[in-house]
Amino acid sequence: MSRGRLFGTLCSLALLVNLARVMFAPMVDEIIDVFGVGEATVGLLVTLVWVGSAVPRLPTGWLLTRLP
Repeated sequence: MSRGRLFGTLCSLALLVNLARVMFAPMVDEIIDVFGVGEATVGLLVTLVWVGSAVPRLPTGWLLTRLP
């Protein structure tokens, strides 16, 4: 796989992760109503979504700087 193709693939994945993270926030009120959970539970869920999108960025950045 060429470096350009790898970079394009990683950029596409980053776009999808960010899009999913941004689209999740407006649904918080509906999640509370539909599932009958508290604000703290949904807050924890939102935190996990943000952490889940941030964790892969560190090894991806390191990998992109190390590939020839």
